[in-house]
Formats: sequence, C-alpha cells, structure tokens
Amino acid sequence: MSTSGTNSDCMNIVWITGRDLRLDLASTTEIGLIKGLIKENISINVFSTTINIENNDFEHNRFRKIRFKGLETISGGFFLVKELRKKSKILKLADCIIIDWCYVPSTISELKKINKPWFIIDRGPPVYNSFLTKIQKRIWKRAWAIASDYATGSFVVSEKHKELVNRIESDIHPHVLNAGTDLDDFDQDEKIIQNCVHIAYSGRIDKNRGIESIIKLSKNLEREDISHEINIMGEGDYVGRVKNFADSSKSFIYHGKITRDAVYKILKKTHFGIMPMPDKTVWRTASPIKLTEYMASGLLIIGQDHPGNRISENEVWSFLVEGRDWPEKTPLIINNILKNGNFIELSELSRKAAKNYDWQIITQKMIKYIDNRIKNE
Repeated sequence: MSTSGTNSDCMNIVWITGRDLRLDLASTTEIGLIKGLIKENISINVFSTTINIENNDFEHNRFRKIRFKGLETISGGFFLVKELRKKSKILKLADCIIIDWCYVPSTISELKKINKPWFIIDRGPPVYNSFLTKIQKRIWKRAWAIASDYATGSFVVSEKHKELVNRIESDIHPHVLNAGTDLDDFDQDEKIIQNCVHIAYSGRIDKNRGIESIIKLSKNLEREDISHEINIMGEGDYVGRVKNFADSSKSFIYHGKITRDAVYKILKKTHFGIMPMPDKTVWRTASPIKLTEYMASGLLIIGQDHPGNRISENEVWSFLVEGRDWPEKTPLIINNILKNGNFIELSELSRKAAKNYDWQIITQKMIKYIDNRIKNE
C-alpha cells in the first residue's frame, strides 16, 4: 500500500521533461520527484533529451533537440511529437502525463488525441533579457493559456510563482512544489570551522544571477583578512569573468560543470552557501534546488534577502542581507559567527530544517493533488 495514503498503487505516469537528466544540475528536481514517485509504487516512463541514461528504475525514451540557443524548445517539440507518435502504446497505458511548459504548445494536438489527464509543470518562466527570451515568454504564456483550457492540473515552484501565473491566467490554481532534497545524499557529520571558511555556489554562472557579487564578496573577505575559499560550480554566460578572477586569486576556485556527486563532495567541506540572485521578479518567484541542498549539507545561507532566496521568515541559520550591498556586509556577519563560536549549533538547525523538504514528503503531496484532480475532472 502506498505510504502516501492515496490511490497511487500501480499508477502509471508519463513524464515529459526538457531537462538533461544526466548533466543538468537543475534536473535534480525531476530526479528527486521521480525517485519519490517510484518509492510510492508508481511506474514512470520518462521522455527527455538525455543521452546514455543508465541504471534507473524508470523507463526512458529519448527524443532529439538541436542544441543551439533559440532552437532548443522548437526543435525539441518537433522531435518529441515524432517520438510520442512512435510510442503511442506507452501513452495509452498512462494514467496521466506530466509535461514541461515548454513542450505544451507543440504537443497539444497529440495530448488531445491521447485523451489522458495531463498536468503542466513549470519550474520557472524564461529568465534572460534578449530577443529570444521574448519569443520564449510568448511560448510560456501560450502554454499556460492552453493549460487553463485543457490541463487537468498544474505545478509551480513557489507561492510567488503561483501569483505570477495567476496574473496571466486567473482561472488556474497551480499546486506549489517547492524544491526538495534527498537527505541520504548528504554527509551528516558535524561541521567545524578551523583555519579557513569554506563557501560555495552551485548553479548557473550567468550575469543576471548576481555572480559578480560573489567576486565582490571574495575581495571584501580578503580585505577583512578572513581566510576563505570560495568554490564555484556550474556553467553559463559569465564563466569568462569567473575564470579570469579565479586565475588571479588563491581563494577563488572555479570547477566548471561537474556531476551532482562531485557537488555534494564539495558541499561536505563547506560552511556557507551563497544565494546571489538579485531581487527581481524571476528570482523572487523561484524555489532554488541549491537552497535545500545547502541546508541538507548543514550550510549557513548568505546572499541577498528576498522570498526566492529563502525558505521562510526568521531562519536563524540564514544570514541574507537586504539590498545589493550584501557582499560588503557579509564579512562582518561571518566574523561575528566565528567570534560567537555558534556555527555548529546553527549548522545543525539548518540540517534539521531540511528534513521538512525531503523529496518523499513533497512527492506524497504531489500524488494527493494528482489523485484529487483526476477524481474531480
């Protein structure tokens, strides 16, 4: 019997994602939820662009996409439709379909033919400022318009994200799926700060994510004579700047794009996790996976304060600062923690809070929502 208390026994779900499940760090959400669903005795068939995915407890169907900025969504949708037609038997056996917003417009005709309950999942709207982003935003709005008319249900990542969707489609009521974590992936040994403060950022290395502020933080820590090591993991349009600074600094290390296991290994030795994303709509509506991973690893949180960079109000292990000058104010905060000697206590509180965001808890809420929506359709 499913531990969630729902009628999910033997349920068969098809999950269509635009993420690379092997290389994309952001795909941790999909993997966490899929693993959680499998633990709840649900059969999963995944459609993705991932190459050479192995040793999983779910069936995988690959479709192609042209890996060129601006063509990925359009080309992926084209090849996805072809794959769905070839694998029509899988779809006919499904109890429901979960599909990324980016593929809703290109697949709606197929979804109508299949005539199965389907749910749009939105891990966040387009974030870049460019001509291509304007096209993506049109696709995003169209996806939600279609979902409002035809979807059985919908998923977003935060209450602020839900408010954003409701501004364009007031008749839709999405279910919030916060970012979670698998506590078993993280070392639970007590953390101690000795001679050097270890700090980390894991995620996209894009200019619009406030990455320059991390460089400023390193310079300010150096100025305050605080021995530190900042580890940066990921890739993006600001890598050139990050590499150049890393080459000139002994305290700043750029690792490039690395596996999740490699990220977790670095977090094991880390004391503070950085949330640099600025106070803009796209980040205020987010629920970053890195935040719950930092917490599960016992890290204290530093960065700019806004709803997307924190779990809730009054978190004693979170030291976010209002405004863009957080890199100037954070060295004093770190110094005070070192002087007070309460890092170990705060680290344990961070880990304890992460237990509320275990993927299994989030998955069980997801299943109840799916069951209720299908029953009431």
